[in-house]
Amino acid sequence: MEREEALQHFKEDEVPKRTIASLHALDAYYQANKERLAKEFLRSFEEVCRRVVDMQERGEKGKLAHLTYSMLRTELLLGSSHYLLEATDSSWFFDPVECQTSYDASWAFRFLDRLADEWSEAARAYAGHVRLPDIERIKLVEAEKFHQYVVHLIRYAMVQAAQLEVFQQVDKEPALEVRVGEYLDHSEIVYCLDTRHKDSEMIRAWLEEKQELEYGYKVFAGLDLAEGKFDGLDLRYSDFSDSRFTNATLRESVLVGTRWHRAQLRAVDFGDSLIHGSDFTGANLRGASFREASGPKGLLEPDGWEMPGFDGLSFVGADLTLTDFTGADLRGADFTDAILTGANFSRALLERAIFPEDIRETVLLDELQERHVIWREGSKA
Repeated sequence: MEREEALQHFKEDEVPKRTIASLHALDAYYQANKERLAKEFLRSFEEVCRRVVDMQERGEKGKLAHLTYSMLRTELLLGSSHYLLEATDSSWFFDPVECQTSYDASWAFRFLDRLADEWSEAARAYAGHVRLPDIERIKLVEAEKFHQYVVHLIRYAMVQAAQLEVFQQVDKEPALEVRVGEYLDHSEIVYCLDTRHKDSEMIRAWLEEKQELEYGYKVFAGLDLAEGKFDGLDLRYSDFSDSRFTNATLRESVLVGTRWHRAQLRAVDFGDSLIHGSDFTGANLRGASFREASGPKGLLEPDGWEMPGFDGLSFVGADLTLTDFTGADLRGADFTDAILTGANFSRALLERAIFPEDIRETVLLDELQERHVIWREGSKA
C-alpha cells in the first residue's frame, strides 16, 4: 500500500469511527456536567466584566458592544485549549483599547487530545505511512466538532450571565453581541442584548415578508405580534420573551433554541415546527397547539453525530391549559410547575419528560407514557 492510499484509508476508516465514539463520550460528559461547567464559565465571565467596569471607571474603555470568544487552532497543537476573549466597543476588532483574557475549554478538548492519541496508536498498523504531521492536520480539522460544545455551553450559560450584577454595571451599547468562533474568522452569535426601540408593526411586516436566513439570532422581546402569519420562518435562537403572539401561526417553522419567557402565546399554532431546546418558562400557552412538533432532547442521530445534543424543552411554570401536544416529540421536556389542566398528550413521545408529582392523578397520559416519564416533587432547583 502506497503512502497516499494508506493515508486515505486511515482517514476514511480509522478517523470517523473513533471520532464519533469520542464525540459521544463528550456529549455524555457535557450533559452530565452542564450545570457545573456553566458555573465555571460564569466565574470567568465575571472576571472580564469586572475588568471592563474598572477600565470604564478610569475612562480607558468605551461602551461595550462585543464579547468575542475565539478558538486558536495553532494553540491546540501546543496542548493549549484556551479561547481568547476580547471585550470591544462598536468598532469590534478595530477597538484601539485592548481588553483581553482567556477562557479554559480543556473540558471539551481533552476528548480531542485523547482521540489524537488513539489515532497515533492506530497509525502504527500503517507501517509508517501515517505520520505525526498527518495526525496533527487531522486534529485541526476535527477540532471544529469539539468546538461546537464550547459554543453550546456559552450559549446556554449566557442566559444566566446576563443577569449577573457585574454585567449590569458594564456600560453597554444598546445592541451587544456575544460571539464564539475562530480568531479573526467566522463566529456565531450566542447571545444578543438589544434595547433599541422596535416598532411592532414594522417587525410584523418584516417577518411576514418571509425572507430566508434573516430572522435567526435576533431579539424580538416585548413586541405585540398577535394574530401574525409567521408560518415557515427560520427563527432559531431568537428571543421572544415578554412578547404577545395571541392567535398567531408559526407552523412548520424552525424554532430551535428560541426563548419565550413570560410570552403571551394563547392559541398560537406551533404545529409541525422544530422546537428543540426552546424555552417557554412562565409563558401563557392556553389553547396553543404543538401538534406533530418535534423537540426531543439529545443527539439527532444516536448512532452518528451531526452536532451536539439538544437541550430539553422547558415548559417550567407555563400555563398549558387545553394545550394540544398530539403527536409531538417531547422527549426530555420539563413540565415542572406547569398548569396542565386539559392538556392533550395523545400519541406524544414523553420518554424522560419531567412532570410534577402533584398532578399525577389529573394529567391524562396513557400507560406507556406514564411509565417512561419522570415524576418530580417540588419546584425545579
